[in-house]
Amino acid sequence: MTMKTFMKSKAQKNEQIRKLQEEIDQAKAEYPDYNKLIEFIVLLHYQVEVPRFKARKRMNYINTVNNVAVKEIKNAHVSATLFHGMMASE
Repeated sequence: MTMKTFMKSKAQKNEQIRKLQEEIDQAKAEYPDYNKLIEFIVLLHYQVEVPRFKARKRMNYINTVNNVAVKEIKNAHVSATLFHGMMASE
């Protein structure tokens, strides 16, 4: 509570409450299907977007693990080639 609102008269406070209530009622009248729209968006996210997001994340994970495995195989091959070369030169 600010000093300005504390110093307002009862009539001014009631007028402000009335104006805010009118704005709320007007907004409700402008968007009668607002809750239906929200429900639709939530269902869309739940049924379409979340599974799509999970599939993309799963594919990214699989690709990352695959790339790490390929690098490990390449490193093992390079190590084996190096040790083979060292053994052959002795």
